Amino acid sequence: MKPITTLVLLADDEKARLCKNLGPYKGLEEIEDYSAAVLEHDRFVDSDRAGRNQASPGTGYHAYDPEPNDEQKARAAFAELLIYELTVQFSQGDYDRLVVIAPPAMLGELRKAMPKKMKKLLVLDMPHDYLQLTLEEVVEALEGEIVI
Repeated sequence: MKPITTLVLLADDEKARLCKNLGPYKGLEEIEDYSAAVLEHDRFVDSDRAGRNQASPGTGYHAYDPEPNDEQKARAAFAELLIYELTVQFSQGDYDRLVVIAPPAMLGELRKAMPKKMKKLLVLDMPHDYLQLTLEEVVEALEGEIVI
């Protein structure tokens, strides 16, 4: 019987580590690390002031908040890059499941960017920042959640 193989993504707003697990109690092996610095952050710069809008014909103008701010746009772009990289890994490897661990805001962006096909492989997503932990510490932290 073939062991269950798992991709594990550890991410925050600026960095990420992609790891693999080749079966129960085999631990984690890092495949690649990523940095949001590869993205051009200049394209996310907006004005500091709220926009203005005329609600209806007349003289009244109303301020409104811009949609996402620079930090949110940068986080969303990095999440899209990470999902693309996961897609590449799934197409190249024989992986059965996916685990994603990231702080809540980044985890939300990753969920939004994730295609339905990949969501079916997602067995665990946790709103934590485990990026600074060693791989052995990550395995220990996941003990009650999933066998790695």
